[in-house]
Parts: sequence; structure tokens; C-alpha cells
Amino acid sequence: MTHMNLPPSRRDFLKASALGVAGAGVGATAISSRRAAADMGAKSARQKAAHRQRRVIYSDDGATLRYGEPTLKSYLSRRLDHVVDTHVDTVYFNTTMWDDRYSHYPDPKVGEFLLESATTRDGEWFHFANRYRMLTEKEGKDVLQLSLEFCESHNLEFFWTLRMNDVHDIFEVRNRCRFKQDNPHVVLGRPGAIHYPHTDHRHYWSVLDFAQEAVRNRRLGVIKDVLARYDVDGIDLDFMRHPLFFDSVRHGKPASGAELDIMTGLVRKVRQQVLAASDRRGRPLLLSVRTPVTVELCNHVGLDIETWLAEGLIDVLVVGCGYMPLTMPAKALIDLSHKHNVPAYPCISHSGLKPPHAIPEAWRASASNLFADGADGVLTFNLEYSVDRGRFKFHDILKTIGEPPVMADLDKMYGVDWTVAGGYMHHAVPNNGTLPCTLKLNKEAGLTSLPVSDDVAAAERAGKLKAIELRVETEGLGAGDKVDLFLNGQKLQDVQREGRLLTCNPPVAAIKRGRNKLGVTMTARTDDAASAPQLTDIQLWVRYKS
Repeated sequence: MTHMNLPPSRRDFLKASALGVAGAGVGATAISSRRAAADMGAKSARQKAAHRQRRVIYSDDGATLRYGEPTLKSYLSRRLDHVVDTHVDTVYFNTTMWDDRYSHYPDPKVGEFLLESATTRDGEWFHFANRYRMLTEKEGKDVLQLSLEFCESHNLEFFWTLRMNDVHDIFEVRNRCRFKQDNPHVVLGRPGAIHYPHTDHRHYWSVLDFAQEAVRNRRLGVIKDVLARYDVDGIDLDFMRHPLFFDSVRHGKPASGAELDIMTGLVRKVRQQVLAASDRRGRPLLLSVRTPVTVELCNHVGLDIETWLAEGLIDVLVVGCGYMPLTMPAKALIDLSHKHNVPAYPCISHSGLKPPHAIPEAWRASASNLFADGADGVLTFNLEYSVDRGRFKFHDILKTIGEPPVMADLDKMYGVDWTVAGGYMHHAVPNNGTLPCTLKLNKEAGLTSLPVSDDVAAAERAGKLKAIELRVETEGLGAGDKVDLFLNGQKLQDVQREGRLLTCNPPVAAIKRGRNKLGVTMTARTDDAASAPQLTDIQLWVRYKS
């Protein structure tokens, strides 16, 4: 793949760092000048690396060896082959499995190989872990090194991503990792039943307590070890997997000022590690973080993103968990990131675009909206290939969502997101105005705005527009119930009803480029309705002539 703006090479970095050295004297002034020139060159190289082209960052989920044979060919065919010759410029590679267990080496200095605490009692998870061991022994290299070399050979930037507080060990494997077994005080609760997903965060007892210095040091040790062993281009701290770090938040309260300071102190130390590794390697390694989608939600879970940006602690910001891809309020955080000259990449997750939204048209609508909000690119999450997800046409998605001009005249499906209910994520997601939404007589449904980035009026003038269709799905409407639809205050005519589905073709003039107000009001109610009616899905299709 050819990149428009490649990261600086090691030679370029050293050359930039040495500016002004030749011909300098040996006095204090000359030494000071050389140091200033070196600092300026290093800063310039870091900025160039931070702002390289990243149309799509592909972040995988790390569980691909659950399927197929433990061979390199099978592994790459399911984990990385599908990103080649697409808009993917960067890979974020996850090796975190069940918190302090990792798939990236069989003999770690910090943390443990994922097979060590798994037993045959864990069923499929034991065999899944064993496949990583078999592949490593067969190839003489672990999955992190093999994947890094694959990305190097295809000119793809490569970050190792660390899940800061993974909770999968609560409901996927029976045994706790050694770190938790040996240090029971580092977790926020005590073993108990968990029914996934659960609305009460207290049931997520196994999450690490970042108020404990031992926990923070454990994270620093793992990062330091990876930086020493692998020639990665950067480190990504994934605070969205999972956003529970303090007991206050686990009990439904916002993080305190002291807790915000604790996390900022940790990020400062990670920054120092990354800068030290950059000096050793002679090129800029970058630090990325993934946080909630708004400053308020970041603060709630304990992440002082405003301070991190103001202090220059991070080079790349990934915005959100991707569970609200169609209506994500990302613009304010994107703008804040740009204010501090840090590129921002909102996340789109397969978990947020579940069927019937798991289609290329919905991915394009989500990405198009985010680019319109100023995104430098997008990050995809959970869009890994597997036996049951191959039908989602990965290349149709990854070949179109990274360049707005490519998406401009392609069909899109805009819509309203579903509520993230329960589980370990709902406190970090803006659920206001989401679906399902209860309909009440003569009262407009409280929906969020409906973003539409396409200029449908311009497309119609150019003769490119084929059709616009609004599809509103309901549940519980009686045969005689009546529902009116409005778009930006204009009542929509010729609304057809077929069972649960309301459809119409809105006039182009009713659709704004940007955030639209969709109104849904039940104006008549009959006694034959079995239950309180609800809106369950909203889709606005914009189709173009082929």
C-alpha cells in the first residue's frame, strides 16, 4: 500500500535531531545550541509521526485463534489479511486476554502467558489459549512479533494496545490470574455471581483498583517490557476496556479529584517510558489513548483528558467506545484535541452496529458523519474476521470508510442508536435520546438528533440521487393507532404503514446537512393495543444512482 505521508524513518529522525551540530563549538553556548536543535528536531519528527495519514485504524479484538488451525497462514487469514489493500493505514494490536494474561509471549517478565492460569475446566478457553502456545512453538515467534512483521511488510503502522482494566476474567475463565490470586487487595470486590450483562457495577468485582500503587506499577511494568522487546510504532492505552478504575465509580459516583490526579500521574509515567524508548530506538514512538466520547464522561470515570492534552502527554486520541456510531456526540472532544494539535479518531464498533445495522451502508453513514465532525480518520473495533462475521463484507467496509470523497456517492443508512443497557459500559456512553423509546399520546418522542452528512440537495441537482426513504419500526401499535412523522418541523406526507413498519419518502428540502430533528408523535390510541407502543428502530436511507 502506498501512503501519502509516511512516518519519519530512523535515519530521518537522527538527521533531524542532529540539526545545528555540525560546525558548533565546544563551549557551553554550542552545547546548549546543539541540545536545543536536537529537541526541536525530535519535536518536529514526533509531530510528523503523530499526524501521518491514518484513514482507518484497525483495532482487532485478539480472540481470533478460537477458530481454525494454529498455523501462521490460518492465523493471518483470520486476523490481518483482510486489512491489506483497504483504507487501513494503522493496526492497533491487542494481546490482553483476561486482564493480566497476555498472548504475546510464553515467558513474560511482567504479567503471565494466557495459558498459565487456564485449565481444562475452562473448556473452549483452555483450547483457545493452547493454540497460541502451539503457534508460537511452531513459528519460533509469538503472535505479537508475527503480526508486527506482517504489518511492516505491508507498510502498516503498528501499535500495541493494552486493555487497562479488562473484566472478561469474571465470566469467561474460572481461575483468576496469579497477580490477583497473590494480591487480593488489588481488586475492587470479592468473588461472587455475575450475570452478564448486569446493570450493577458492584457485580464486576474483579476489576483492578487503580488507587492501589501495585496496580499502577503492574501496568507500567507490562508496558516497559513490551517497549523493550518489540519494535512497535506506538502504545495505545485502551481505557474503554473497561472504564471501571475506582470504587467510587463502581458504586455509581463520579471519580474524585484525587482519583483524577492518580490516573494523570500514571499517564505521565507512561509518557516518560514512551519518550525513553523513542530515545533508545532513535525514532519517535507514539502514545495513544482511547477514552469516553465527552469530557464529562471522561471525568466521571477518572480520566482528566483536558489535562492530558494541555500537558502534551498524548500524541493520538481515540474517541469513544463505538457503541453509539450513528449519533455519537464526538465533535466537542475532536475540537478540543485539535486545539492541542493532537489528531482524533472516533471509534466505530461492530458491537454498536449489530444486525440489521451490520451492513456497509451503516458503516459508511457513521464514518461520513464523523469526518464531517472533523475526525482525522476512524478506528474500527470488533470488526475482526470470524466464521460467523465473514458475511459482513469486510472489504466493502474497509475500502470505503476512510475517504469522504469515496463515500460521497455511495448508499448510506443513517439512523438513531440503541441504548447501551447494563453491563460495564453504560456509565461511559451518552444514552440520552436513544432507542427503544416509548410513545405517549400527543407527546413527541424524545429522540436525539439524526445526523446526515450527505448534501442530498446537491446530489439531486447533480442528478446523482436515486431515492430517500425513512423507515420507522415500532412495537405494540394497535391497528387503529395513528402516528405522525416530522422532519425538522415539517410533517411528512404519504406515510405508509405495514404492520410494525412506517415508511415514507421525505422531500429533499426537508433534510439538512448536519443534525436533523426527527419528530415522532402518536396522535390516536385505540383499545386494541396489547402494550405500550415503542419506537424500536429508525433508518434513513440515502441511495444513489449507480
